[in-house]
Amino acid sequence: VLAREAVRSYDDEITRTSEALHDAERDEERAKDEMEKKGAELARLEEAWKALTPPPELDRKILEQGRLKIRKLRGWYSALEKLRQEKAHLKDRKSDLEARCISIGSQISREEFSLPAWPGLVVPLIGLLVGVVFAWVADWITAAAIAGFGVMLGVAYAYLQRSLAAGSQKESLEGEVKTLLGQLRDLEGKLANVSERCEEAKKSLEGLREELGIEKDPDDQLLDEFEDKLEAAFDALVVWEAENNRVKQAADQVSHQESHVRLAVQAAVKAREEQTRAKEIWSSWLQERNMGSTTRPDTCLELFSMVESLREKIKALDGLRRRIK
Repeated sequence: VLAREAVRSYDDEITRTSEALHDAERDEERAKDEMEKKGAELARLEEAWKALTPPPELDRKILEQGRLKIRKLRGWYSALEKLRQEKAHLKDRKSDLEARCISIGSQISREEFSLPAWPGLVVPLIGLLVGVVFAWVADWITAAAIAGFGVMLGVAYAYLQRSLAAGSQKESLEGEVKTLLGQLRDLEGKLANVSERCEEAKKSLEGLREELGIEKDPDDQLLDEFEDKLEAAFDALVVWEAENNRVKQAADQVSHQESHVRLAVQAAVKAREEQTRAKEIWSSWLQERNMGSTTRPDTCLELFSMVESLREKIKALDGLRRRIK
């Protein structure tokens, strides 16, 4: 009975190690097949990635900075154009004010240094008419004196009236000139400010233009062309990075699968060692009992059954012999 239990124990151990070895070898084969598939996929992706034309710029940060600089360049270019228009408008306004000041100055000069012609003509005529009238009613000397005095009064009155009118208009014109001069000073201040801002915009444009490698002064068409090239480089980088990421992911999967293969191989080696050990223990047990080392446990159990059957038959035969005696 003890031997039978021992054989069954060895049989169970050999069966268990055999099944474990079968599973381990199956897992090892599957892991190696999967490794082969993933390796082929990695090779295909690497070939497709190498076939791509590398983008002109591989650094995404540089392209992002280029986008930002283009936006700044457009902003400065637009600001400079507006400043130039404002400057031209201020210059036109200044020219108009200066022309108005010159015109008013000329008018003031004419009012100061020219007298009207009509007092010198009308007043003497009136004096002559008065003299003629007095000549009819009085003597010629008295008539001449009265006519001369009248002419003098007329001339003095006309000149005084003209001077007062000219003085009043002169003050109005001089006030307008002062107003125009004040406006000119304001315009000059605005022009100086606009000119300073124009120079600042030009310096900023020059710096950005040199950083971007633009050789001539930018305009909308040039900026559009440069921006199109930048976006094309960005699109090429996106495609290149996507393919590169696929290659990296495939390489990671291959590396991960290599770990699975190593573990599967180790498990298979361990299963073989355990089966070999179980068979060696079984073989030692057989040799200790002078039995063939190649005998299988199930064969041994059959032998036990045959021996027990023979024992039973021998006992039965012995019983018959005793009865016969």
